[in-house]
Amino acid sequence: MSVRACLLGQAHTREWLGFDRPTNDSREWMRALGGGDVLNYQQVIARRSLPANYDLGIVELTPATYQLPLLLKQWHPDLVCIALVEGHVEPNMSSNADMEALYRFTRAAGQYDILGVLVERALPYYRLYADPRHVHWLGVPYPTDWTASLPSLDPSSRDLVIELGSALDSRNGITNVLLLCALCKEFRQLRGRIYCFMEREREMLATFGLHAEFVRPRRWPDYYRALRSSFALRSILRCSSVQI
Repeated sequence: MSVRACLLGQAHTREWLGFDRPTNDSREWMRALGGGDVLNYQQVIARRSLPANYDLGIVELTPATYQLPLLLKQWHPDLVCIALVEGHVEPNMSSNADMEALYRFTRAAGQYDILGVLVERALPYYRLYADPRHVHWLGVPYPTDWTASLPSLDPSSRDLVIELGSALDSRNGITNVLLLCALCKEFRQLRGRIYCFMEREREMLATFGLHAEFVRPRRWPDYYRALRSSFALRSILRCSSVQI
């Protein structure tokens, strides 16, 4: 028996019926479930009957959608609804508005059918706000069928390149920049590659004297194609390496 599923959220508002494009975010659940539908959450609020044909609804949680899983259950009692936390462990409490958003989340979290998280190590934190039996790690299904369809590659060279996904636009970015500087001084053959979202950021980084190239962010499949010939990847934040 197939499950009719839909995904609603503020992050993915473009409607896509029968989602079938390999990705590395929560939309991959729609593909893994046989082609579920990505719906604009604002349209669902305006047209309450839209979820009536589904067995499962997954709601990406943001301050704008904390109440949406509860509304869906009120409108469609038979719908199994998963409230999904994407990635972060907790919001950065830098303002009264941030604290108010966290407060509104905690008032709703205990009422969800299921509170799902994509980051397994975040489970103890979110189980503080809801019955632990209702808080589960979901993760993201990996599109192995797509990756397996690409032709195999043998590394033609083993250039040492460190890629920085952020530099000046995040709290930890400058730490990565300083680490790159130190490593380039120690290992002269090393070079960096920094992804810049804004031209202003690139201009500032260019004055640091880094042995690095500055490139625009890529789509996820393009990252995969570019990096799959690498012989090792290292996540600086988690200090773990993965052989590929």
